[in-house]
Amino acid sequence: MVLDVSNLSVQIRGKAGVIHPVDDVSFSLRPGETLGLVGESGSGKSMTGLALMRLLPQPAARITQGRITLAGQDILAFSDRQMRSVRGRDISMILQDPQTSLNPVWRIGAQVIEALRLHAPGPSTALRVRAVELLRWLGIPAPEARMRAFPHELSGGMRQRVVGAIALSSAPKVLIADEPTTALDVTIQAQFLRLLRDIQAETGLSILFITHDFGVVARLCHRVMVMYAGRVVETGPVRRIFSAPAHPYTRALVASVPRLDTPEGRLPAIPGQPPALWSLPSGCAFAPRCPLADARCHLKAPPTVVTAPGQSAACWRPVA
Repeated sequence: MVLDVSNLSVQIRGKAGVIHPVDDVSFSLRPGETLGLVGESGSGKSMTGLALMRLLPQPAARITQGRITLAGQDILAFSDRQMRSVRGRDISMILQDPQTSLNPVWRIGAQVIEALRLHAPGPSTALRVRAVELLRWLGIPAPEARMRAFPHELSGGMRQRVVGAIALSSAPKVLIADEPTTALDVTIQAQFLRLLRDIQAETGLSILFITHDFGVVARLCHRVMVMYAGRVVETGPVRRIFSAPAHPYTRALVASVPRLDTPEGRLPAIPGQPPALWSLPSGCAFAPRCPLADARCHLKAPPTVVTAPGQSAACWRPVA
């Protein structure tokens, strides 16, 4: 495994008290694999990615337990200086909005060169040549001219490719992509996903793809991990998750995806809202919204059980 996460928990102290946006999360990522991390807003997806990068907002948030093993090394034991050398070189991240990820007063070339210089210092001329090659590799036309542009002079799709070039500049082993296609239209989204697949095939890159879009999951991912209220509720291969989801929450998410092979009609919706993390219900967090919940679901948190080869669900009444 290139990345192995065991029992990861994150705590945040705020005015409402102590919350756990990531609670006992475990998963692994193989070389060349894409793992889709899905769930509604507030489920803990982005916080999981920030915890892996050790970029949690300080001093309110901290990792309270767990182990993050990257290429055989426990990065939670690293000092801040050691982590800065790993971040970008071995594990990198693309954030949701490319407009806010780029410095608006720096030219594109300067920002790509800065990322290169941090991990592979060299002559300015060589770094500039490498930056142009990266932009060309990410499918940016006329990269020499784009090097002189400011972020606001590029389209959303071009800005996302620039952010991708920065994230991939030092050939990391793991890429965390936090909803990188949310701000893109459907055509540009498809182009960006195709680009990620091509890069992965060429380099063996491992990707943790954070999204709420099951359509993206179907096109890009090998396995899926579903989160709800900070906890993992189901994990399994993409085909299995779509054809036979075991957890009621996963079934509800899959059912809400529009399909072309079914008659037009009102899409199913999950009743209610995700619970506030500072006042989680007893038992299963999804029980108040679950049509299958019984008395046991409201009293005690369910165990994680294997429902099929490679598939598991945290549910008292999983569908095998």
